[in-house]
Amino acid sequence: MNPDVRTLWMVVSMTALIFGLLHVWVGAGKRRHPAVQLWGAGNFAGAVGAGLLSARGLVPEVLSVTVSNVLIITCWSLIWGGLCAFNGQPVRGRLMAAGPLAVLAAFQLIPPFTVSIPARVSLTALVLAGYFALSVVDGIKAQRVERLASRRILIGLYVVAAAATVARSVSLHLDAGAVQFATTAPAVSFPMLFFAFAVMAINLCLSLMGWERLEDQLADAAMLDSLTRTLNRAGFMIQAQRLAEECVARQLRCSVIVMDLDEFKAVNDVFGHEAGDRLLSEFACVARSNLRSGDLLARIGGEEFCAMLPGVDESQAAVIADRLRVAFAAATFSHNDAVLAGTVSIGVSQLGHKAGLRSAIHRADVAMYEAKSRGRDRVIRASAAGSD
Repeated sequence: MNPDVRTLWMVVSMTALIFGLLHVWVGAGKRRHPAVQLWGAGNFAGAVGAGLLSARGLVPEVLSVTVSNVLIITCWSLIWGGLCAFNGQPVRGRLMAAGPLAVLAAFQLIPPFTVSIPARVSLTALVLAGYFALSVVDGIKAQRVERLASRRILIGLYVVAAAATVARSVSLHLDAGAVQFATTAPAVSFPMLFFAFAVMAINLCLSLMGWERLEDQLADAAMLDSLTRTLNRAGFMIQAQRLAEECVARQLRCSVIVMDLDEFKAVNDVFGHEAGDRLLSEFACVARSNLRSGDLLARIGGEEFCAMLPGVDESQAAVIADRLRVAFAAATFSHNDAVLAGTVSIGVSQLGHKAGLRSAIHRADVAMYEAKSRGRDRVIRASAAGSD
């Protein structure tokens, strides 16, 4: 037996209320975020709107028709605004308010929306589909920057919700009896079932996106150096080992360079540790700009950095390393009233066929100390192939 429309709207109302309470509870915690607060407010608006729709015939028509539809549109408008906030996109308040205000004005002032239920449903469906489309477009844009599996599912669910909303509108135009809330006709109840499912699934995805982002942030924190935003030693060893194995499998050369800032302790002693931190951060920027996009860069301790360059031999890596050295030596950085500058000593080695990653890093490290012993601010190559 198919449930009637009134029952399905009650289900939607209770679902939205539960998720509204959940979002408000999370949003009131230590990790407050405007996205969660907007999602909570949207679900509360949707819960009241769906509840009023389910009470049609039991409450004044202005509540069960006009106010209910305005609140349901407000629900999806606020949820879309929350998605924009979550994605780091501008929250467009005027566009969020435009849909609910347009429906309110049409239902109260503009025929046939003042008297025709199919016309009202069609207008509501059109506005809802607009907010669903905005959510899909903004979600696709955000997915290009931050890949979240739950966001991909959310985009699909919005498409389902839009289809169910349009199907509900079409069914009212095809079947005059579909306006009866007691009807259990499949053409009416099935789209409503899909819509109720979409409400629940979309809210689940909203929650999952937050957890997935937090999980990614924790994983990044374990792999990244917080000061320079490069890999830390642990992250470098994991990714470099994977890259080394890939180079071996594809029969590609691969080189390692170890870099150590010269006289770094003097910078800390003369200008303070904040200046030292600034110099480390600026060196990381210079290194990134002189390495290729596929190279790995890490701060492996103190003022020491390491990079892995797939697809290049030792001589080619030395050219890249020297370009980096020259760029850093020519750069100056202001800090408070001081001007900071520095040089770097670099050792270069190539991964051998038998010796592994750690051996290559060790040889590059030895070469780096040789560069320091020869007067600093230079690149020294280690003979990786000859030491296998």
